Amino acid sequence: MCQDIGDRCLRTSETSAFVFKGMWSLGSFTTLWLRYFPTLSGHGFANWATLAPLATRHIRPHQSGKDRAQRRGAIGGCWSSKNVGESPHDVQTGRIVLDMQLVLLHALPLNGTMWANEMELVPAGTIAPTLYSFGESIEDWARAVLDLTSQHDPLVVVGNSVGGSCALEVARQAPGRVKAVILIGAKAGVRPEPGFRDEAIGTLRDHGMEGAWPKYWAGLFGANADPRVVEDARRLACSLDIEDIVRGVKAFHDRHDLSGFARSWPKPLLVIRGDQDDTPGYADAAQTAAGPLGELHVIEDAGHYTSLEQPSKVQCLIRGVLASEDGYR
Repeated sequence: MCQDIGDRCLRTSETSAFVFKGMWSLGSFTTLWLRYFPTLSGHGFANWATLAPLATRHIRPHQSGKDRAQRRGAIGGCWSSKNVGESPHDVQTGRIVLDMQLVLLHALPLNGTMWANEMELVPAGTIAPTLYSFGESIEDWARAVLDLTSQHDPLVVVGNSVGGSCALEVARQAPGRVKAVILIGAKAGVRPEPGFRDEAIGTLRDHGMEGAWPKYWAGLFGANADPRVVEDARRLACSLDIEDIVRGVKAFHDRHDLSGFARSWPKPLLVIRGDQDDTPGYADAAQTAAGPLGELHVIEDAGHYTSLEQPSKVQCLIRGVLASEDGYR
């Protein structure tokens, strides 16, 4: 049975009930524990990782990509606010306080609610729109995303899978406004597969998501993914209109190749890839991260939906970008 989870644009102000429903306070001891041990988190779309502090460590512009990666935590460890002499960090709440917007763009066949864990990364400045209704192409989606954002605040744009393709297009359309791009399970290049596209569309229309999910998407999770995470994702996919997913499949397969743009992008471009993700493979991910400030991060024990499978590690990397001079100045 598919449960209707809804189709909406998540904003920071909407998520407290969505994320924290059913939680209870353990008092100041829990607050301190979460502040200094942010990588300890639960599983599923709503977990304790949303309460953890944002890692803050200034990255010097002259550092190499390898140095920047090491300073950001090198996949697993987050810098604590106690390690930083001066940072854009609210010590009372453990959140980064910046005049910027964080834009989170979802994967197929999910929607904006997949980012529930990340909605408090930039308090009062995070949006997670659902893209399917924005038009027929990635270009249409990117224009609509930009229309949703403040015209005055710089943007850090994060995208998983087709959301990553949209994130690159947002940067292409508004290079002066976008300060950093983070791709998760996404690449800049395109290998046209019209036959596969048409087959997937036919399966969706003939058999619905119940038929398409095990054929195209269930296998994209890592071998050790929490079954609860996979089931939550399946139920979310089942709740969405099939024609929306069809539109998303078309937009993804008909997107433009942005390899040249990625190579020339002069600002931070992080590519995050699960070590069990073959879409894209390592070579494609490395090529996408080959720009002047590109970084490739491979997260162990994760597949295509890395932010769902290893949320604390992905959040740590996002925090590093938000807190770095490269990411927001």
